[in-house]
Amino acid sequence: MRVRSGVALATVVAVAGLATACGDDTTGTPVGQKTSAPATSQGPFNGKTLQLGEVVQVESADGARMQPVANGLIRSYATSVKIVEVGTADQVNDTAGGESYRAAAGGTLLAFTVSVAQDEGAEGVGDKVVADVNVDGTQRTLPEFFGSDSSSSSSEGGAQLHYVVATAQNRRAVDLELKASNVVQSFDLLQATPKGDRPAALYRSSSGTTVRQEAISPVSYKVHAFDTGEDQVNELTVENLDLGYFTGKDAAVPSDPANGWLTLSINEDSASGSYTPCVTPLTGYSLKDAAGKVYKPSEAASSVQSEPNALGDTQAVVAFEVPADFAQGTLTIAPKTAICEVSTATYKPKPVRSKATITISLPAN
Repeated sequence: MRVRSGVALATVVAVAGLATACGDDTTGTPVGQKTSAPATSQGPFNGKTLQLGEVVQVESADGARMQPVANGLIRSYATSVKIVEVGTADQVNDTAGGESYRAAAGGTLLAFTVSVAQDEGAEGVGDKVVADVNVDGTQRTLPEFFGSDSSSSSSEGGAQLHYVVATAQNRRAVDLELKASNVVQSFDLLQATPKGDRPAALYRSSSGTTVRQEAISPVSYKVHAFDTGEDQVNELTVENLDLGYFTGKDAAVPSDPANGWLTLSINEDSASGSYTPCVTPLTGYSLKDAAGKVYKPSEAASSVQSEPNALGDTQAVVAFEVPADFAQGTLTIAPKTAICEVSTATYKPKPVRSKATITISLPAN
C-alpha cells in the first residue's frame, strides 16, 4: 500500500543505559552497557528536573549521543514506525524551546529517533493506536505522537518530535510499544531489536501495513427486479481490495494470528439502462483460492446494507479471513436473490439470473 509522503520523525529521550544499535543482524547489538558512572560534578542547573517516569515533549534534543539502528521497524493499525537511532544523554537542551532537562537523582537519559508513517487514506489512527514507552512494566504515553503541531524539520522530511522520559538507572527493560485491539508490537531499545510476536500479515508489505490490488474493472449480474420487462443489471465496483492484519471496521484482528483479512470496499448501483437499485446480501459473496479452498465472508468484519440507497451508490465492506500469504484467487458474486427497491421505499428480494467474478492477484509485498 502507498504511504503518505509526509513522514513524521520522533526523537525520544528516556533514562537508561543503552545498547549500541549498529549492523544488519536481526537481533541487533546491545548498545553500550555502562562501564563507568557518569560524572557527578556538574555545573549549576537552572532547567527542569524530570521525576522518574515523567514524559515531556520538546522541540529539540541537543546533547544526546546517537547511534544508528538496524531492523527497527514495528507496525500497528495503519501505522509503520521505524526506530532510526538510539543514544544516551546526561542533559537534554531544548534549544528551540528554551528549556533544559535532567533526570532526578538515580536517573539517566536515553534518546531515540523514530519515523512515523500512516497508510494512505487511513482515518482516526490516533483513536485506535496508542504509542508508549514501557519501562520495567510502567507505560507512559508519548504525547502528540500522531498529528503533532511541531514544525521542526529533518533530512528525511516531515516533522520531528522529541520526547524526554526519565527512568531509573537500574532499569531492566525499556521498550517502545504500539497498541491496537489488544495487539502489542514492541521494540527493545536496550538491545536494539524487535521483540514478541510479529504477525506475518502486518509485516508482509514493504510499504505500509497492507498489500493492495488496484485497477479492478467493474462487474455486474442480472436481476429480475420486476414481474414484467427485462432483467435489470446490478453493477459492482471494487474501490479498494487489500490484505492486512487489521480490518477497517473496528480494527478487528483475525481469529488466527497466522491469518489476515482480505477486505473489499464495494460500491453498487444500477447500470445504465436499468432503473432500480439493488443490494447484494453478504451470503452472495464467496472466495476461492488457487488451490480450490473456499472461504465465506466474516459477518463480524463485514458491513453490508440491508436495503439499497435510493439515490447514489450503495456501499459494502466484505472481509474474508485468509492465510497471511494469500496471493491468487477468485471472488464470486452469485446471490440467489438481491434486495431491490420495487417501488418508492418498498424493498423485496428478487431472483438473480447470472453471476459475476473478479480475479484476485495480490503482490507479494
